[in-house]
Amino acid sequence: MKTIYRLLSLLSLTALAAAPLVRADEPSASPPPAPPAANGDHPRMDPAQRREHRLKELTEKLSLTPAQQAQIKAIWDQAEVQGKALRAQGDDLRAQGAELRAKGKEVMKATHDQVRALLTPEQQKIFDAMPPPGRGRHGPGRGEGDRPAGPPPADSAPGKP
Repeated sequence: MKTIYRLLSLLSLTALAAAPLVRADEPSASPPPAPPAANGDHPRMDPAQRREHRLKELTEKLSLTPAQQAQIKAIWDQAEVQGKALRAQGDDLRAQGAELRAKGKEVMKATHDQVRALLTPEQQKIFDAMPPPGRGRHGPGRGEGDRPAGPPPADSAPGKP
């Protein structure tokens, strides 16, 4: 009787050990890749794809005319050239990082304002309600939002009651 229990135990353990190997031959049932986020931000998109996706999103939501689309592309092209120039300066002048970031924000704001100026009043209302590109459902970026600037208060440090 003991030999039967030992044999059953050995067979059970062998079956448990071999189960993952048998499943390895089966094709994986992984879910299909997730579609890009609604705000056009997708980790695998290159900048040109993100711009095209953003323009498509603006066209759908704002009913942009072909002329408006062409003007927006021209504004974005100009902003890209300015951004590349700033990044090139940043490589040479690392000490002026805060100043260069401020200039970058100015370029982004000017681009946003130029695009907004092309829109009709109805389109502007919708445009103003849309989240900025790159933020979307993830909330405000670093340094933005309701949180005060600086380190957290000492009494809220982790590990303290």
